[in-house]
Amino acid sequence: MADAHGFESDVADILAHFYRPTSADLYLRARIIDAERHLEALKAQAAGSPALFEAAA
Repeated sequence: MADAHGFESDVADILAHFYRPTSADLYLRARIIDAERHLEALKAQAAGSPALFEAAA
């Protein structure tokens, strides 16, 4: 059983290595979150100002 546990641990370590987010992944995720927040702010602003939609039409 000790060998099986060691093997499972080795496999888990290898998988963790491949699924670890890179700094680029973290940067892009932060940019996506910022864009989502900006979009929500624009939606809230537009909801209070129907003239924005009239000007775009």
